[in-house]
Amino acid sequence: MNYSKIAAVLLFGVALATPGAVAHDVHLFATLEGEVVHGRAYFAGDVPAAGLTVNVLTAEGMPLGTTETDAEGRFTYVPEQAGPLHFVVETVDGHRASMTLTLAKEEGIEEIEIEVLSPASGEIEALIERAVAHEIAPVLEELNRLENRIRFQDVVGGIGYIVGLMGLIAYWKSRSGKGA
Repeated sequence: MNYSKIAAVLLFGVALATPGAVAHDVHLFATLEGEVVHGRAYFAGDVPAAGLTVNVLTAEGMPLGTTETDAEGRFTYVPEQAGPLHFVVETVDGHRASMTLTLAKEEGIEEIEIEVLSPASGEIEALIERAVAHEIAPVLEELNRLENRIRFQDVVGGIGYIVGLMGLIAYWKSRSGKGA
């Protein structure tokens, strides 16, 4: 059995499983707060993607505008129309992330008189939706960030998977050598 080959394959697998192997993996998150879309672009490990252009497209792929990420990877965009907006960010290395956000603009709710509203009013529902969206936006961003990060258990699991495969190959080779 050639242990140097097994060690080389194992070392290669470990190198692929490390967080640096996906350091350029870019992620995108956006949410509507009031009349403004707030978003964030970041790399694996929650590293901000600063200075990237975020293209805004219609559902059909027609360009609507662009915005740029700041030093923290955050961006804002003021939509001019309702409907689905497709946000796309691409790095100079060619890594790309996209997200679709569906907007349903209400007819300007600026001032509400309480005595005029009834419990079934669409204006109350719109206000509640806007308030809930504003409150849960940070929670959704944090969930998205946690979902896209590499955890230590992922790395250890990958190493275990590689070691297991190497064991199976070694077993297979030892069995095929006895039968010859």
